[in-house]
Amino acid sequence: MTATAHVSIGGVGQTSGVLVALVGSDPRGVQSSSLQIPLGPYQGQYSFGITIFSSTPGETVRFIFQDQAGVVIQLDQTSTFVVNGILGTALTPFMLTGDYAPPPSIPPAAPPTSPPPSPPASPPVVPPPSSPSNVELVVSMNKGWTWLSLNVEIADMSLGSVFGDLSNPFVNDDYIKGQFEFSQYYAGYGFYGTLNTIRTDTMYKVKKASSAALTFAGEPTALPKAFTISAGWNYVPCPHQRSVALGEGLPSHSWVSGDTMKSQMQFATYYEGFGWFGQLSSLDPGQGYKMKVASSGSAPFPYLPPP
Repeated sequence: MTATAHVSIGGVGQTSGVLVALVGSDPRGVQSSSLQIPLGPYQGQYSFGITIFSSTPGETVRFIFQDQAGVVIQLDQTSTFVVNGILGTALTPFMLTGDYAPPPSIPPAAPPTSPPPSPPASPPVVPPPSSPSNVELVVSMNKGWTWLSLNVEIADMSLGSVFGDLSNPFVNDDYIKGQFEFSQYYAGYGFYGTLNTIRTDTMYKVKKASSAALTFAGEPTALPKAFTISAGWNYVPCPHQRSVALGEGLPSHSWVSGDTMKSQMQFATYYEGFGWFGQLSSLDPGQGYKMKVASSGSAPFPYLPPP
């Protein structure tokens, strides 16, 4: 679930600090940066775009806020966790309020450990290719879930081929999930399930018992690349060879206000007459995304020349 929240403490809108979502005393989301709202009735004020994690729909989510002085404030509002839910927008933020007195005896919250998986220590790296026909992609994979996609291809895109050079191999019960198919790893056998090959026109969620680095070399994905957008949720890859702004790298589509892009830790919302707004600002090689749209259509990922 994602929330675009405006935090007001003692009647003063907050421009910096740390917003934490909790279920009970368990942190389920942290956002330590804010964005100035660029449009609508709250233009010029600030929002905190926070991704909230849970495995149990219906849980009550509460919020605390730590200001720059280190004071932790219990916020007045709660919410109910909804899978893939969207709480607030830049036009109508989820309003969170609190007061300094009396300060609650709640220690500063640490980043969540489970769920969600910790983000990679460093972003996926695409080393410069030695030749146009030989590109190497390196993706840091978490202990737990990783959303990933590929921007290179070889003739054999089977699971065993794509993941054959993992720095830390799969173990029993590791899991790979596409939007409509999945496979599970069984020690002594390999992967078993309906997902057998990896494509470059979608993303995948991979669950591992331990972190690892995926190194995969092949031909750069040919662009423009066909992509079909369905109304509702879509699994979206980054087929580009470099980081690209959302508005530049996504397929052409009749976006409408409320359409949403999510990475594993960030999100952005589309606003007609403005464009994409949120902490998520680009498509990055190796990363996977989920996109919710109001209408269907077909359009290619564009070819973009080198910078």
